Amino acid sequence: MLVHIPAKYPNPTSNRQKADQRGNKKLKSFLHSVTNTDRFSPLPSNGMYAIMDEGTDEPFAGKGCQVLKSHDEHRICQGRTYRLVDVAVTLVDPAQGNKRAMVLVINRCLYAPDEETLIPGHMLEWAGISCCSRQKSHGGKQRILAPGGNEIPLWTDGRQCYFNFTKVKTKDCDSLPIVELTPPTPYRPREYAASRAFATIEQNQGIKVKTDSKPMEIDDPKVEMDNCGEIIMPRTRDIWKRRRYLWDAMNHNWTPEQLEVWKDRLCCANTEQVKQTFRATTQLVPSVQHENETFPKTSHVARFPMLACRRLHEDIHYDKVELTRTSRSVEYGIVFYGKKSHILALYHVGKTVTSHKCLTAMWEFTRDFGAPTCIRPDFDVSLKGPEWQRFTRLTLCELKPTEPHKHNKVVERVWGDLKMRKITYEAAYLVPQERVIDLYQHLVDCHNHRAHKSNNWRTPLQAVDGETPDISVFRFKFYEPIWFLHGPSQLATRKWVKGRFLGIAWNTGDQMCYRVVEDLKGSNRTFHRSIVVSRFAGENAPQKFNRKPSDYYFPTPKDPNSSAEGRKRKASKLTKTTEGTDEALGELVRQAGEARGDSGTIGPVESSIREEYLQQCKENQERLIELTAPPDIETERSLLNRIISWKQVGKPGNRKVLFQVEGPDGGKPFFCNLDDLKVDAPITLAKFINDMKSTSRIGNADKTLVKWAQQMIKDHSKFIRLARSLEERTGIVGKVDNCNQGDTPGISIRRHRLAEIRCRRKKPGRNKRVSNPMGAYKYGAKVPKNTAEALAIDKAAGNTLWQDAIRKEVGALMEMETFKLMPLKTKVSMRQKGYQMLPLRCIFDIKQDGRRKARIVIGGHLVDSSGYDTYAGNMKSISARLLMLITTANNLQVITGDIGNAYLYAKSDLKTAVTLGKEFNVFDSKIQEHTIAAVEKALYGLPTSANRWHAHLSDNLRAMGFTPTRFDPDVWLRLRDDKAGYDYIGTHTDDLMIVAQDASHHMSTIRDKYIVKGGGPPSFHLGCDYEQSEDNKWKIGTKSYVEECMKRVIDLLGKKDERDLGFDKVPMSPTLKPELDESPHCTIDEHRLCQQLIGISQWLITCGRLDLCFAVSSLSRFLSAPRQGHLKAATRIFKYLNRTREKWIFIDPEDLVHPGELTRKYEKGKMIDSYPGATEELDPKFPAGLMKELDTSLYYDSNFAHDEETRRSVSGILGMVGSTPVLGFSKRQGAIATSTYSAEMCAAKVGAEEVIGIRYALRSLGVKLTRPTKMIGDNQGQLDSVSNPGAFCKKKHSQVAFHYVRECEASGIAECYKILTDFNLSDGFTKALDNNIFSRHYGFIFGWPTTRLKKHRKVEARRRKKKVI
Repeated sequence: MLVHIPAKYPNPTSNRQKADQRGNKKLKSFLHSVTNTDRFSPLPSNGMYAIMDEGTDEPFAGKGCQVLKSHDEHRICQGRTYRLVDVAVTLVDPAQGNKRAMVLVINRCLYAPDEETLIPGHMLEWAGISCCSRQKSHGGKQRILAPGGNEIPLWTDGRQCYFNFTKVKTKDCDSLPIVELTPPTPYRPREYAASRAFATIEQNQGIKVKTDSKPMEIDDPKVEMDNCGEIIMPRTRDIWKRRRYLWDAMNHNWTPEQLEVWKDRLCCANTEQVKQTFRATTQLVPSVQHENETFPKTSHVARFPMLACRRLHEDIHYDKVELTRTSRSVEYGIVFYGKKSHILALYHVGKTVTSHKCLTAMWEFTRDFGAPTCIRPDFDVSLKGPEWQRFTRLTLCELKPTEPHKHNKVVERVWGDLKMRKITYEAAYLVPQERVIDLYQHLVDCHNHRAHKSNNWRTPLQAVDGETPDISVFRFKFYEPIWFLHGPSQLATRKWVKGRFLGIAWNTGDQMCYRVVEDLKGSNRTFHRSIVVSRFAGENAPQKFNRKPSDYYFPTPKDPNSSAEGRKRKASKLTKTTEGTDEALGELVRQAGEARGDSGTIGPVESSIREEYLQQCKENQERLIELTAPPDIETERSLLNRIISWKQVGKPGNRKVLFQVEGPDGGKPFFCNLDDLKVDAPITLAKFINDMKSTSRIGNADKTLVKWAQQMIKDHSKFIRLARSLEERTGIVGKVDNCNQGDTPGISIRRHRLAEIRCRRKKPGRNKRVSNPMGAYKYGAKVPKNTAEALAIDKAAGNTLWQDAIRKEVGALMEMETFKLMPLKTKVSMRQKGYQMLPLRCIFDIKQDGRRKARIVIGGHLVDSSGYDTYAGNMKSISARLLMLITTANNLQVITGDIGNAYLYAKSDLKTAVTLGKEFNVFDSKIQEHTIAAVEKALYGLPTSANRWHAHLSDNLRAMGFTPTRFDPDVWLRLRDDKAGYDYIGTHTDDLMIVAQDASHHMSTIRDKYIVKGGGPPSFHLGCDYEQSEDNKWKIGTKSYVEECMKRVIDLLGKKDERDLGFDKVPMSPTLKPELDESPHCTIDEHRLCQQLIGISQWLITCGRLDLCFAVSSLSRFLSAPRQGHLKAATRIFKYLNRTREKWIFIDPEDLVHPGELTRKYEKGKMIDSYPGATEELDPKFPAGLMKELDTSLYYDSNFAHDEETRRSVSGILGMVGSTPVLGFSKRQGAIATSTYSAEMCAAKVGAEEVIGIRYALRSLGVKLTRPTKMIGDNQGQLDSVSNPGAFCKKKHSQVAFHYVRECEASGIAECYKILTDFNLSDGFTKALDNNIFSRHYGFIFGWPTTRLKKHRKVEARRRKKKVI
């Protein structure tokens, strides 16, 4: 009886009460009408509510509960200790303005004042209190009938039912009824489950005990035996274990219902196949969340299948098959079959079978399963051509067609068996004709997951890659009636739809995603849904009462410890799960033993069972050889009893710690050093050090030793918990402690294997890209991994560089109101308001000038960004060079700057929240760690932040009068006030380049809105160095970036310094043929290294190192499977860069002085007669040409049949504006040219396309263009064809390029000229040159105009002298 309840705290007024007090009558009326019908309302924000939770064993008392009595008992749940108490609360009714209704007493609950209140409904039912937590909208009563006729109405938020309460006041005990909601006697569901489980084990062994059901004897004729010698028992209401890792026939019983269900799920499998399939697979998912939830969660994990190519090491046979046939058409498919592994795959190809469809199916098979060593097709479709050759070359497999219509065709036999299963299943379950293809696909899935006798009772999937498949995903049989949740992600609009099960969606959603179709006549639309439950006859909505979990149809496990000693050991093991139940459960086991008359001795029957169990453990240990290695955290295996004391010996500065220990038999103690104890008895040593740290000076002697001991105890405790959890879930007994005490053989389990068993997800590949340099050294200083390490580096260095960077970053975030602090909110309450809780992290970096940079980013990869704009563009590299040319030609001013914390100026369109870390406490000690904050601005890391910032900056530039150009939307143009020219602003995320007559004015306007760093003439912009000479001419280089790359490459290659790396004069040897390289393939690490080297080189080309184009283009083709020779060639590129780090592109708008004489055989302007009406198309929205005219020219060349394997040619292009190279690339031609003429014509067409692009870019920037672009080549025959009005092309495959280039000349876009091959600057883009020619060509491209003239004169003089001789 409740006598006195202290009331120490006033009753807080909830938000809803405040709203009622303001007198909003309409809102109160509406809420009253709603609550009187379905009682639907979100959870109160004050946290005073009790949720009816069926998943907890005992009640939890949370916020607002008044403690009446504290028991001398504790419980451990999820590593946290809870005190057992009796509490009281006052029930309130929201429908009547939170009127106090009654006082509820909750006995023997776990006290957690900072958590929610949870009450298990099964506990109330056990105590005789009627509890119906099913919602009214789904046929439930939604109430609790307490003793004395008191009714407690339950409310719902759509997911769970709850009731509201408030703190108890003293007057409530006198004026309100007092109801005991939970009984005062102990409620131990684990004991009841254990006793029933023991009774079931005894029934299985034929031992007569007192149970509700009749015991079943082994010799009973009613017991059904199968051909494997197993007992098939009827299902009882026992508690069975879930999530077994290894199934064994000796440890599990089957019921007829289970066998029949799995025969249908595996599509007409026999009894032995079902049992062997369970033996060869795992069943790690006993139940899915929505099987027992009315409103399942809507979160999905996106899965993107990798395209990595595995090796199957077997031949694959494939053939075309007929899937369906109607009077009008026939549907075909391609079947792949591995004779060795029995793997089977089916791909639907449509009404016809062509070579291209066969190749597409072959690529799909390779991505799904792997690349075979040999392909053996059997039908008359041609499998020849460049695409098939490319497939065989990339996958390293052969094509060996077999003779058709022979009796040794394996595919036809397998397909015949599949057709028989299809006919049987189709007739048994009335599968419609339009679902036959889906049935075939499901039959193939069942075949791959089913164990086969010819495969030594292994599944084909296990035979392919060695991984044990899991069949928990097979929850339904084909075309079974089901319910699936359909509609948008908003909870209110989603609904359950009747459907039919069509199979498993392997490449969509999470691991439990299915293909379903609406159960309507004429409905053919297929959906992929992961929220699917069974549908029973007569159901109008999914019901909970008749729903069974997935593992209901799994076989029931026996207890391996069949003897009396084993059962007692099992009971003692169960008692360790919770405190306070040891004595009761031990007494229960003892009484059961006395009832049976056990005296503790082991009889012959139990002896044989024990021997059988030991033999089974030995077999399991052989089968699980992968798990038999010693644990990562060494368990106690020493015979050491205890450590008595410790002492220090030695002189100061060289002291050692000795420990006095006691042996196993209590002999004379002896001393042992620290290193030996760490190896022989690490856990005992760690516990001794941890116990003695507060009572002696051992901590002062060696603080690192105390830290080691604490970490060892923590890791060992974690390992013990994981091992016990695995033992409870799987039945595998792990040796975790006292392994030398004569225990029965068990299985040692690696710690890292436990994590894999808990969640069978594939580990990330070894070559996963590291996204930032944190943890490494950059510019000679270490980049910290986290805030704690950054502070430690500052402390060791005696400065505050990293602290200042953190304060600067966090200060900018707080100043710009990026976060809205919500210290009183919790993660649960934020999620209820629709916020997504995301992780927050601080990223550290070091800039080129030595500045420390800290950047707070958010885990935006966890946000579903579908439906949001995420694209944000950046200025092109050619645009930056064109702007510098315009600057020099028109004598304009150029300024660059960097907007600090740019993203934070834009507001976020996502509803997200974060937990603040230690960085904010460093900035302001008032901000506590783990404070909840809502994200108001576009923080770095969110998927939409770049788009939001780009839109914000674009709006401000438009307000300044700028408009985006047609060629590059990230280059903005504005007509000057004097109408004599244009001003430009180029944007690259937060980097700005302003080119204008008065650039400082525009920069000041931008500074009024943003904080801009820099704001002067460029020195380093977008990875390039900028220098200005005395005559105001600019040059662009890559020295700084090359030096940074060289440091990284030297580190990647494991070299000491640049001298150890070596030097070279050219990036690629002229004699090298990468396509003919036959050296061994690279290892995984070498493969990753080769990709890194080529990736760095490609960015260098973008920055301006055009001399690397051909070498990088040639090696990039082999990055999917590089060889040792390719890696060596990639390394040579950096040897060349090591020698030539400084190369400059000079910005010179003057007309180009070509290195050789340009000649032309035919007059200009005659081509218009052959192409009447040909003109250069000009966009009417182009700005007027007010800027100074720039000369344009383009060099092109080709290397005929360069590739000695495929005989494809290579095109090389070099585009010049004035005397400045603005673009250059090397590209392999898409089609095989049959002559030099065809290859040159193809290169000319590509050059003409680039000419149009350059002219379009200049016109969009307002540059005046009146002269055609010079197209310069070195093939006389090709030049005569495109410049002679009377020429014609006989080769049809070259006619498109022929007419395209001629029309460009007729319209005045281009004029074709010939130059000698020695002076064709694009020659270096088509082949690897020797040192002399390479230096001459690229010396001209990277040299001053005066230098070019001198070189040109020397070459001309030398050429004339040769002619005279």
